Parts: sequence; structure tokens; C-alpha cells
Amino acid sequence: MAYGKKIAQLRKNANMTQAQLGAALNVSPQAVSKWELDSAEPDLTTLKQICTLFDISTDEILGVTVSAKTETTETPEPTATVDHEKIAQEVAGSLQSALSEKEEDKTIGFCKECGKVVTKKTAGMTSPRVICKNCLSAKNAAAQERHDAKVRDLKKIRNRSLIWSSVVAAIVLAVNIYVLQDEQFKNDLYYMIPMLIIFTYGIFAMVSECIIGEGPVADILLWFITRPIKFPVFIFDWDIDGILLSLAVKIVCGILAFLLGVLLFFLGVLFGSIVAIFTYPFHIVPLCRDIRKGNV
Repeated sequence: MAYGKKIAQLRKNANMTQAQLGAALNVSPQAVSKWELDSAEPDLTTLKQICTLFDISTDEILGVTVSAKTETTETPEPTATVDHEKIAQEVAGSLQSALSEKEEDKTIGFCKECGKVVTKKTAGMTSPRVICKNCLSAKNAAAQERHDAKVRDLKKIRNRSLIWSSVVAAIVLAVNIYVLQDEQFKNDLYYMIPMLIIFTYGIFAMVSECIIGEGPVADILLWFITRPIKFPVFIFDWDIDGILLSLAVKIVCGILAFLLGVLLFFLGVLFGSIVAIFTYPFHIVPLCRDIRKGNV
């Protein structure tokens, strides 16, 4: 039995090519061509697929006509018309879905992280390396966790700097207020109080900037603190008086070195606080902005 003309007519009515029909039936275009030329015939399973695809019965494709055994005077029911355009759209949609699924299942490589096969459907990244979606999600989660950890560390540094600088500034302020209660400063309060406020802010800014680790204040303090203090070498006789005199000179030199070290420390604090008054806002403001926006 030849089905070639019927299959060809159904395919043309659906605006399909032989390749499209073959793809929908999982056969080659050459097989479809042989069917239409009556060089070969589709098997029963393929015939059922053709009937399902074009929404027709097997009787129609086989060309079977049913003759009525008895005549009836009833008016025959009108035959339903086939909407070929609708069928064509449905077939085209089915083909498009099938082709899309096949395209998504196409292998594009192996994941550089887990080594699994990666298709277009499971690909998370293809350039510069092929990584699957699961591994890419894990990498993004790890990167986000590292980012959040950096933000938390910056918050701790900022909070620690503000707390300790506030404590030190409060102590300095309390000591200066106690000193200013003396009667000798009573007539000088009109300019001493503004200077005290500025100095207290300078101490606050200096301590906070040193803890943050930004700016030149820490280098200024280190320069003053690490200045070597040298004294001339004294030579004494090796007798009781010479030894006692040598010890006395060393004690005096040690006391002088300690006092000079304290003086250099306070000079470093003074210069550091003056510099911090101007440099501190340029470090604490960007730090707070970066923490708020998460720019680390």
C-alpha cells in the first residue's frame, strides 16, 4: 500500500519541509523522501506518530472508506473542516520546542571545578572558563561570604577606633577641666576653653586614625618615639671613687633619657593631634561610606 502522496500532501498543507517532518518523527529527511516517492513505507509506529502529528485518523492516511450497510433517511452530520493553518502553527511550535530542547542538551565542555559534563542548559559560565551552574553558584556564595567578612572586619575596626578614641579624649578632657579649675586660669578661660575643645578633638582624631591605620599620624608618632637619645662617653679611673662616679653619671643619664623620651612622646602627640585635625575627616568619611555601600 502506498502512502507517499498522502504524506506529501499532509506535509505541504502544514508548510513543513522534509527535514522538519523527519526531525519531528526522529527519522532522516531521506526516509521522508523515500516515503513520498513510494520507495519505502513507514512502520506502524511511525504511521501512528504521523496521524498524531497531523491530527488525522489512521483510516484517512490508509485511504479506507466505510460504506454504510443500511441506508438511512437521516440527514448526515456535516464533516468538520480541517484548519491547516492552525495545524501548521502547532506543528511548528512542537518542532521549535523539540529543536530548543535538543540545542539546550548540546554538550559544550566539562566543568573546570567539578569535572562534570556541561550543556547549554546547565552552563553557568562559558568564558574564560567553562563552569556549571552549581559550581558558579558555590563560587558566588563564597565570594559573597568573603565580601561580607571584609565588611564586618571594617566595621569592627571603625567601632574599635571610635570607642578607644572616645575614651582617651574623655580622659584628656576630664584632666584639662580639672586643671582649668585653678584660680590662675580663671581670667584665661575665654580662649583656653576653645583651645581645649580643639585639642580634645585632635586627640580623638589622632587615636582613631592610628587604630584605623590610615594617614600620616602613626608615622609621626613613631618618628618622635624612636628618636635615639645619645650621651657622651665618660671615662673614669678604676678605683672606688671612679666607679661610684660612673654609676652616678649613668643614673643621671638614664633619668635624662627617660625625661627626653617623655618629652618627645608628648611632642609627637602634639604634632600628631594637630595633623589629625585636618587628615582624620578624609579617612573616616570614606571608610564609613565604603562600609555603608559595601565597597571593599
